Amino acid sequence: MLLSMNTSQKGFIAPLILIIIAVLVFGGGAYVYTQTKQVNQSVTATSTAQTVNSQTSDWKTYTNYAFGFSIKLPPNNSVYTCGGDYLSNPQLADEKSYRVFILENPTEIDLIKSCDYPELSSHNRLSIYASQRGPNDYVGLVANWKKSYGDGEYTTISELTVDNHSAILQTKVEIPNNSNQYKEMAIDGGKYLYIVTIDKRSDSLEKILTTFQVIPAKDTFSYWQTLKSSDLGIEIGYPYNYRADSTTTFVTIYPVPQPIEFGPGLGVSRKSVPVGTNIDTYVSNFLQSMSVKERGTTIINGINWLKARYEVSNDVGPGGTNTAYFTIHNGYVYTITYGEAYTIHVDNFEKIVSTVKFTQATSVAQTSPSENKPGPVGIILPATCHVTSQTPNSWMIDCGPTNDARGVFGAIIEKQGWKYCDHGLASAYWWKDGVITTVSESPNENGIPFQIMQGTSTSCFQQ
Repeated sequence: MLLSMNTSQKGFIAPLILIIIAVLVFGGGAYVYTQTKQVNQSVTATSTAQTVNSQTSDWKTYTNYAFGFSIKLPPNNSVYTCGGDYLSNPQLADEKSYRVFILENPTEIDLIKSCDYPELSSHNRLSIYASQRGPNDYVGLVANWKKSYGDGEYTTISELTVDNHSAILQTKVEIPNNSNQYKEMAIDGGKYLYIVTIDKRSDSLEKILTTFQVIPAKDTFSYWQTLKSSDLGIEIGYPYNYRADSTTTFVTIYPVPQPIEFGPGLGVSRKSVPVGTNIDTYVSNFLQSMSVKERGTTIINGINWLKARYEVSNDVGPGGTNTAYFTIHNGYVYTITYGEAYTIHVDNFEKIVSTVKFTQATSVAQTSPSENKPGPVGIILPATCHVTSQTPNSWMIDCGPTNDARGVFGAIIEKQGWKYCDHGLASAYWWKDGVITTVSESPNENGIPFQIMQGTSTSCFQQ
């Protein structure tokens, strides 16, 4: 039995050894194959990256510091912008252009006569549109794209990453052979949201798109722009991703792009006031019909300002809370205002306010209450209003920073017995004792808010 058992064990061990050897050989071979495959894949990936890099090694880089992105393009191509003026020709983009495009055929730039969409649509291009990102903007956009995908014109939709940032892509195949494809992609850059489009299928534009990168935006004070207005006598700073428009009496600063036509903005105005005007009284009159949430004083670069927050309601654009700063300097009342409805801009608006400094202003003659020119017939002007100029039947009236024919001036004269008749665009008219008075919100070159015209009439509607 012992002999039989030994023989049996030998018979079992031999195949077992063969199996083990086979496993080792096969396993070792598989390991070697796997490692070789991984090395090959790594070599292939590295080779592909090197190929792409070698293909773009002589390309130039467009860097946008205001909106935090960069992209490479061939030396013979350029990045263009249209801004908000669709009647002008495209211009070379700078480092603060929020709407840019790159043409598939660079020479076609000479054929584009304006930035009007019908003009641009005949030229295939890669377009980038950047906007400041709200907390839920990207999530909401992805949800909307997915929701409308089934009923829309796009034939593919997918989520991906671009330069390690979340993105969503929609494409539309317009003909069966896929030679005419429209692509739209949204990239979540963190602070900014980027909408990228390619009008038609283009290998060259696709290659340019692969070089898109999100970079840190330079939005520190040291990188801000500065507006110096000799007309208003102020200096004010604002970020590179904002724009400023200036007149002789008003400065408007706003982010680009604007989310809607009447979007967020900060305004600075300057108006002459009678000698001896008290800022507390002036602000009290300004706020008398408002629901005031806060009122106090603050110092901005060594100047005392009165600050107020109050509720507003608008027929156009969002209402909500406004923040305003008031001060009297060298015979003028200066007012800084912005709306708080667009919360992502409030911090920047406050930073902009903190940069305001007074400089040497263009001087104008000051008036005292006794020096006011004669006013319109049958109207007693309050202390906050005075006539700045007149013709025989027309007067320019300054009543402070608010332009509202019915709400401001109408309330004044209706208390004096004037009957409201009707209103038009930014104007209204009243009747009393055979006289018709029309008030128009038509600021002249000096920013005076009201023009009053008078004529004879037997009633409201017989002029």
